[in-house]
Amino acid sequence: MFSLIIRMFQCVERRRRFQLLFLFILIILSSFAELVSLGAIIPFLSVLSAPENVFNYSLIQPLIIFLDINTSAELQLPITIGFIILIIIAALLRFILLYVQTRLGFAIGADFSRSIYYKTLYQPYIVHTRRNSSEVISTISLKSNALATSALLPILTLLSSSFILIFVLIGILLVDPVITISLVVFFGLSYIFLSLITKKRLLKDSVDVDKQQDNLIKVLQEGFSSIKDIILDSSQDTYTAKFESAHYKFRNAAGNIHIITGGPRYLIEAVGMIMIIILSVSLMQNSEGMFITQIPILGVFAMGAQKVLPLLQGMFASISTLRGMKNSLISVFNLYDQELPLNVKKVNAMSFNENIKFKNTSFSYNSSSQLVLNKINLTFSKGDKVGIMGESGGGKSTLVDILIGLLQPSEGGMYVDDVLIDSKNSRSWQHHISHVPQTITLLDSSVAENIAFGVILKDIDLNRLYEAAKKANISDTIESWDDGYQTSIGERGVRISGGQRQRIGLARAFYKGANVIVLDEATSALDNSSENQIINNLESFGKDLTIIIVAHRLSTLKHCSTIFEVENANIKKIR
Repeated sequence: MFSLIIRMFQCVERRRRFQLLFLFILIILSSFAELVSLGAIIPFLSVLSAPENVFNYSLIQPLIIFLDINTSAELQLPITIGFIILIIIAALLRFILLYVQTRLGFAIGADFSRSIYYKTLYQPYIVHTRRNSSEVISTISLKSNALATSALLPILTLLSSSFILIFVLIGILLVDPVITISLVVFFGLSYIFLSLITKKRLLKDSVDVDKQQDNLIKVLQEGFSSIKDIILDSSQDTYTAKFESAHYKFRNAAGNIHIITGGPRYLIEAVGMIMIIILSVSLMQNSEGMFITQIPILGVFAMGAQKVLPLLQGMFASISTLRGMKNSLISVFNLYDQELPLNVKKVNAMSFNENIKFKNTSFSYNSSSQLVLNKINLTFSKGDKVGIMGESGGGKSTLVDILIGLLQPSEGGMYVDDVLIDSKNSRSWQHHISHVPQTITLLDSSVAENIAFGVILKDIDLNRLYEAAKKANISDTIESWDDGYQTSIGERGVRISGGQRQRIGLARAFYKGANVIVLDEATSALDNSSENQIINNLESFGKDLTIIIVAHRLSTLKHCSTIFEVENANIKKIR
């Protein structure tokens, strides 16, 4: 666990480290304020219980001389006001400390979430195919958030509580070392014992919390993405039962951690009050009728206990929470440690003037699986209209993913103008490509934002937007809607038809202005008339535009000058 904590602070951004330094200074100031307010109890209670003895305190002499005080009665008001001011300052510093460490904890947690999301988005496509998206979403949305509430804040609380505890103990240690050491040993050993007996349970609950968070996201994703089938098959009870199972296990484990972290407080506080009572009786019996002179000492221990017990409980709760968070922390760091590709920051311009070649290109998704493509060789030139057909599972989708730079071949390679496309220059090549899949990924936003995908609303080029919609044969439809291009199409485009979704996908490709357009079953939801119109529009773009059409129907490829068929990991030219 300690290594994870060290790892966490190693990952903190530089500006946050300066903020942590400021927090540390604030902890020292708050700790010193607690010590001073604790030390002020003795003169305050002495003024009330034995005012004649106050003049014996050397620390009070400067105040007596400054205010020209001659009697104990005159000293009551300034000492009372001073004591109240010290208490207010100490409380104010504790509040500021709580505010700063909470804000800083959540800010660092947000830094982690952003960094993980950023790195995840930049991972190669093959990495995403091997992952469970539910686990990734759970880590970014839930576990990274818990990083702040259940890891960073407990660590900062542990740090601040430790310093304040040390200063408070110094204060009461000066009053009576024997009693102080006895109390510290007793309460310290009590919490150490509780920590040891709960450790195993907390580690088990940590595993359950981590696992069931992933299951919860998985059940929710599957339920909402399959809502049509669930309604048609009346499967609501089945999915509710899955959710209930994952949710109950998660809440049960989280509840166990909460009980373990907070439960000991009530027992320890009760024991602490009993010990204060015993101490009071002991002082009364040993004071030989002068119990009133022991009130200041008793006050120090009472206030010290009031401060020490919550601090010890906070430290115990922080350690317990960290143990309960262990597996979630591991999941967070597994994603945080993802390496960014070399070509993230800078994308060099890449030319495409001649042709695209596949040379002995083979591909398999892992070393143990069979080849999806086996020594593929094909060539087509810039400006060609190329058709690719084949049955499902034959390898045509994998061929397209290599063509658009999402996958790297296991053997051989793809060349653009005799330049090998690899992980170093794939992003440069992708600037030439617009890909229109069969299932269009649509945003829950306006038509304009869906066509100009990835462009901030205020930066959208309206002329370019209108032209792209016109080329996709959907401009008239959009303009007939009340809100036009600002019409919200709903989550996954549920408020528009399947054909309209695909036309928006086509318009998106045209807006990008790429010189290679890949239509991957992109016209399958359109009628023959609309399909022909869009293909004819593409043909009018001239020889600078290279068009690759993937389809099951040969009729869709009738405009193609070259047609390849992919079957059983092999390819053959049929026209």
